Amino acid sequence: MVGDILRAERERRGLAIRDVEEATSIRALYIQSIEENKYDIIPGEVYLKGFIKTYANFLNLDGNAVVNQYRQEKTPPNVILDDVESNVVENKGLKPQNNNKIEFGNIIKQKIVIGGLAFALVCGYWMLNLDSSEAPMEQPKQEVKTVVAVPKEVSVPVTAPQSKPIKISLKFEGACWTEVKVDNHNIYEGIPNPGEVLTWDANNDIIIKLGNAGVVDVTHNGNVIGKLGAVGDVIEKKFIKGQS
Repeated sequence: MVGDILRAERERRGLAIRDVEEATSIRALYIQSIEENKYDIIPGEVYLKGFIKTYANFLNLDGNAVVNQYRQEKTPPNVILDDVESNVVENKGLKPQNNNKIEFGNIIKQKIVIGGLAFALVCGYWMLNLDSSEAPMEQPKQEVKTVVAVPKEVSVPVTAPQSKPIKISLKFEGACWTEVKVDNHNIYEGIPNPGEVLTWDANNDIIIKLGNAGVVDVTHNGNVIGKLGAVGDVIEKKFIKGQS
């Protein structure tokens, strides 16, 4: 299980749960729950996958591979049963076919096809001769002068694109699982690098979810809000149009 893998690697490195908490900003309660494979206490599937990936990367494991292992454990492979009896064809009661009738029918079909082809060739030859005999004489071509009208240039006013009414910027000081939804569309999910700044615009609303709110500075429409919570806090915040 994923929790057993992470716990064994932590113990092999001589680390305590408190050491992992300080390095990854994941609460000790969540780390212990992951190691015990008890995921109900963690708030949401998105945060659980982010915590597993961050924990695995801290232990120098492949975070994506460990998350895939968790997915496989959560959804066991489907068991395919082969129904052998459904593939057995019973031949009892079938009467043998009459080979003489089949051969006679094939001969009749071949004669019909050959006769049809011969009739089509005769009709085609007759139509070709008829078209060539009734072809009209070619009329002398008349020279046609073409006058091209040059359109006048029309100036079209160029308007500058209008900026969207909502703009959110996030500056990350440490590892934080982040999910962003813009105008009811999920556009970002992941763990940005420390020092990275991400910005999104929206027409109606922006919803952000932070798995470690204490390491993220938030700016709304140019106004610095700061951090939405403490280190380790899981925060969800919605910014709507017209909100100051």
